[in-house]
Amino acid sequence: MFLYDCVKMKRGKKHIVAVLIIVAIVSSLLYLSHTNRAFFQGDSVSRLPDRHIRNRDISSDYLELMFRRHGGVYFNHSGTEILVNVAFFERDSLILHERVTSITASDDDEFSGYVIWGLTTERNLLSELRVNLRTNRGLSQNYFDFSLLDFEPQLIWGSGVTSGMIEHDRRYIMEVWTSGNTISPDGNAFNPSILRENGNTAILYIVFK
Repeated sequence: MFLYDCVKMKRGKKHIVAVLIIVAIVSSLLYLSHTNRAFFQGDSVSRLPDRHIRNRDISSDYLELMFRRHGGVYFNHSGTEILVNVAFFERDSLILHERVTSITASDDDEFSGYVIWGLTTERNLLSELRVNLRTNRGLSQNYFDFSLLDFEPQLIWGSGVTSGMIEHDRRYIMEVWTSGNTISPDGNAFNPSILRENGNTAILYIVFK
C-alpha cells in the first residue's frame, strides 16, 4: 500500500510538472506573439504590440551634426492613414496648418514602421524641418520651411509620447516650439489657455486614422 501511494504521488508530480511546462511554453509563445518578437514579427515593429506607439530612442553623432533637434516614434498601426502635421499659432489663433507628409491606404491596412524628424536652424531661427515616414507599405518624406514664419522660439518641449495603445484621430505631439515660457502640465500644447499665454507656438504632431 505504501509503495502504491509513493508511485501514485510520483505520477501526480510528473503530471503537475508537465502541465507547468506546457503553461510556460504557451505563455512564452503568447508573449512573443503579443510583442511581435522572433518568428511572430513579420512586417511589424519588434517588441511593440499591435496598434501601439512608443518613442524612438535616437542616439547618433551623425544626426547631432545634421540637426539642432531630432526625434521620432515607432508604431504598429491598423487603419487607413498616417499624417504628420505642423500647426502654427499666434496666441490661440491658428495661423497655419500644414501636412508635412503622410501615407494612405484605400482600405484598412497594417502600417508598421517609424517617423524620424530633424530640425535645422540658422542664426537662432528655425530653418528646415525634415520628416521621414517609413512603413512596410512605403516611404514618404518631405520638409517644412520654418523660415517663412520668422519664428524665434524661447522654449522647446515635447509631450512625452510613451508606449501605449494608438487612439484614432488623437494628436500625438512630438515637439513644441514657443516664444513664451509656459508648459502644459498634461502635455496638451493645443490647450487654448496655454496657447494664449505664449506669443507664438509651433506644434509637430502625428495622427493615425
